Amino acid sequence: MPPPRYSQGTKDILDGLMSDSKLNPVRQRELRQVMEHGRAAGRPKPVRPVYNRRDVPFEDPLRGIALNPNLIRHAGIRTQPQIAAAHNNYRREQFAGGGRVVNRDAEKRRLQNINTYGSELGAAQPATTEPPPKLRSGPAQLHAQISAEIEERQAFVQQMRAAGNTEHEATMQQQIGERMGELRVVEQHMHGSNS
Repeated sequence: MPPPRYSQGTKDILDGLMSDSKLNPVRQRELRQVMEHGRAAGRPKPVRPVYNRRDVPFEDPLRGIALNPNLIRHAGIRTQPQIAAAHNNYRREQFAGGGRVVNRDAEKRRLQNINTYGSELGAAQPATTEPPPKLRSGPAQLHAQISAEIEERQAFVQQMRAAGNTEHEATMQQQIGERMGELRVVEQHMHGSNS
């Protein structure tokens, strides 16, 4: 059976309808072939199945490694029993009696000493009563005063070291050095006046 022949007017109407409907150019070409050759035109292309990611078995390319390595720094992959053992096998904490008995007065004194002196050493120093100083001459009195300042700064540096604070150590060492220089000048003056 010969393919049907369509008039040019029919073809123009079909072209106009396809352009008005903004039909895909590939589909327009297929429709023109059907018009020219009848039903003997090529078979329509098979529709490819849509990719369904659930049909593909899951594969972890990272093999359980966290995307952010900082989350598990220096830690390998742990098994479920290792995780359970690290968390006490997920047991709830039980009440195991009261807490330790604390001497509140001693704790208050300790904290007061830390607040006042910067360490617990303030409490360990017994209050010593010094005898009243003897009347001395001017250079001897100045020598004793400078020596006391040096000892005071050295004790402060030792207390700060014991408390773990070395912030003011350089300043104190500089002041001790200055006082040592003053002490030498006073000693030279004392020896010069004695001879």
